[in-house]
Amino acid sequence: MTQAHSNVKERGKMMSKKAWIIISGLAVFAVLIILAVEVTSQPDFCSRCHEIAPAVESWRQYSHKEVSCMECHADPGPIGVIKRKAGAYKELYVHFFGEVPREMEANVNYENCLICHSGKRESKYPQAPNITSGNERRGQVHKTILADETPCLNCHRETAHGNKGNDSF
Repeated sequence: MTQAHSNVKERGKMMSKKAWIIISGLAVFAVLIILAVEVTSQPDFCSRCHEIAPAVESWRQYSHKEVSCMECHADPGPIGVIKRKAGAYKELYVHFFGEVPREMEANVNYENCLICHSGKRESKYPQAPNITSGNERRGQVHKTILADETPCLNCHRETAHGNKGNDSF
């Protein structure tokens, strides 16, 4: 075996070792990110040191207590979760360095309401009323509202965190 051939073979081993280290590192990083997203998506995580504690406590008492925060407060899909997590850095900054507003405003994408209340998640939430089926008054009213693209929170603002309004679908 020539010296050149031996050097090429040795470089190939080093490259495969480097590639293995890089791929392993990326895999560990991905697992850590997934775990971090899961842990930081739990209500108890946010309520430990956050001004959101009263909202978490009220959520525990109402009809959506089985629904995770991210299912309502992040846009649907993985990109929605990533956007929501990126926006959380602003909340951390305000918590530690800024003036916390008296009234906290939460964003809810009404598409999230429809995921559960149009039968798309029946296996996960079988008790969620399907507002798009049936001929009863509720079904007809909701079909009209949905056709107008009226946000669900116009009528159901207090559904998940308090019963100042209508707590039912």
